[in-house]
Amino acid sequence: MSTFSGFLDEIEYVSIDRFTQLNFRSKAFFLSHCHTDHMIGLNEINSEVQLPGSLYLSEISKVIVQRRYPAVKNLVILKIGEATPISFAISECDEIDQSIGRTSVTAIPAGHCPGSVMFLFEQGNKRILYTGDFRLYREDIEGIIALKKFHENINLDCLYLDSTFLSLDYAYFPKQRESINTIIELTEKWLEANPKNIVYIRPPANYGYEFLLVQLSQYFKVKIHVTNATFKDYVYIPDIDTYISNNPYHCGRIHLCPSGNANQWKLRKSLCLPKLDERHICIIRPTAMKWRKLAANDIHYESHAEVPNSYSVCYSNHSSHDEIKFLIQYLRPKIVKLNVVPNNVCQKNAMYGVLDEITKEYQTDEQKIDMEVQESKCIEYNFHRITSIATKSSISLEKDEISLLKVKKRRRI
Repeated sequence: MSTFSGFLDEIEYVSIDRFTQLNFRSKAFFLSHCHTDHMIGLNEINSEVQLPGSLYLSEISKVIVQRRYPAVKNLVILKIGEATPISFAISECDEIDQSIGRTSVTAIPAGHCPGSVMFLFEQGNKRILYTGDFRLYREDIEGIIALKKFHENINLDCLYLDSTFLSLDYAYFPKQRESINTIIELTEKWLEANPKNIVYIRPPANYGYEFLLVQLSQYFKVKIHVTNATFKDYVYIPDIDTYISNNPYHCGRIHLCPSGNANQWKLRKSLCLPKLDERHICIIRPTAMKWRKLAANDIHYESHAEVPNSYSVCYSNHSSHDEIKFLIQYLRPKIVKLNVVPNNVCQKNAMYGVLDEITKEYQTDEQKIDMEVQESKCIEYNFHRITSIATKSSISLEKDEISLLKVKKRRRI
């Protein structure tokens, strides 16, 4: 879940993946992909309340935004790999830095879901990469032309990073293709066992599994049943529309729809086919969070003894620790800022500790000092924020918890 405020410290008047009233001081807006934690505030846009600037996004994201939030106007499609000048909605009263007129953005494929992109901002000598959510492998990263210059001879000033799995507990995930092959094997075995059998794919979130959906449909040559809400979002996207149906009686025997309670995904019941005998149901849950300490040679699925014919399969649309590490060391940014930060103080410190180990392998002493200052500001900000909330709510914080928040150094230089 993104904790990013939307603002870049290095470039003014820009908001990314956050569209609240606080962000309305920005003059240009960017959407990396269409998952709800990156679209906060768009639901408040209406005929009277509009974003005070254009919204830059990918072609697929534009289709979804127009369908889901038709009141949002001034959508600008970014072509992949092309540097596009940013048009800021600046009034005559605004006091601006002249360099703002020389700001460009390049959209880079992020591999997270259909339409997901990273944003490379360039303004004068500043170069900032915002990853959004991403799942890229080494060969993907090495093949991105827009990033090669940072690996070879140009400095990347700051990397705003998807840190969802920046933990040694998640060093390895199988590639999505491997996970999909496992899901196909489990599905095929169940469907062949009995012509009445049906497979329910029940992921932990409503979105992010589009690639899986398409691959299942292509392999079994049937349409996959989805909810009405999902169908409305995807029916106008050429890459997906031919693979889905919102009619459970006019599709194949594979369903990607919920059980009615997200926390009870193993319930052997069907909302779309209420008369279906539960003995004919197989449940497959693609998920990543539970797969700690997985190694490359480990089996990446498991059955659940308490619920017959139910499986969890390791499937991630976020990069693992090792994939994140490669991206950081390939780009060698001066500063790394994390977009997904835990609330728990110990978990937060552990995450920054992992980041330190990755960056110290290439950083100069000067860069290490810059990183130290940035981390200190982050901790100090969170300390003041939490103590302020505690005061307002009459909540007392334990002394040892406060002392942890005051710590500014996480490593020796």
